[in-house]
Amino acid sequence: MLPSQKQIRETIIKELDLGLLSAEKQTEIITGLAEEIMKRVMIMAMERLPAERHADFKSLIGGDELTIVKFLDENIPEFQKLIDHEVKSAIKEFQELSGARKK
Repeated sequence: MLPSQKQIRETIIKELDLGLLSAEKQTEIITGLAEEIMKRVMIMAMERLPAERHADFKSLIGGDELTIVKFLDENIPEFQKLIDHEVKSAIKEFQELSGARKK
């Protein structure tokens, strides 16, 4: 099962220990990370997606997120692992840049 945006959001809050921050600050941090993760996933998808599926993928961009994720999951081997890697990588980089450390 692929993670929902809610699950990714909860992972970010937990891993960065954002629970004590205001909802506004949480949203600001999560939005920034989510945008970075989406960029990475889109680049990774285009690199790993078979060339004959690129046009289909491009036609989905800007549409329903669930449809896009389902398409990528069906066309890219181990897509879930790639998403997990990108989420963890983005969190780690944020921690390194901000000096935030999970206790």
